[in-house]
Parts: sequence; structure tokens; C-alpha cells
Amino acid sequence: MLAARSPSRTLKEIELIETAGGPLGAELSLQIVEAANERLAPEGSLLLYTGAAIVDGLDPFESEVEKRLAKFGSGVLLPRN
Repeated sequence: MLAARSPSRTLKEIELIETAGGPLGAELSLQIVEAANERLAPEGSLLLYTGAAIVDGLDPFESEVEKRLAKFGSGVLLPRN
């Protein structure tokens, strides 16, 4: 199992992420998911703490994770409320 959390950032770093972090500033978290996928053992898991934005009741971060992992033939299981 890998556990990851985006590091604390300064205001200047947050502004950079907002402008270069892809849609909703999620690119760093998406890169963590891809890097973990390359390093995890089969049946391994990643626990990623993120403050992903929900837009109009939809989770664009979850959709993008599923899309990126599909190209590796990996699955994703996210907790649901």
C-alpha cells in the first residue's frame, strides 16, 4: 500500500498550481496516481488524500483517474458515501 497527500503549499505555489495544475488544479494528484500505478505490486493499493472538487454533483477527478488507469489495464475503487 502507498499513502500520499499533496504537500502543504505557500500561496505562490497554490497560484502556480491553479494556473498550471490542469483542470481544477488536480494534475499533481493525477500524476501521483500514475506514478503509484507504476510502482504498486499487483493487488496493491493507493490511499490518496485530496480535496478534489465536485462540480454539479459530478467528480471530474474520479472520472480522470478511471480514464488514466484504464490505459494501464488497472482498476480503481473509490470509497462512496
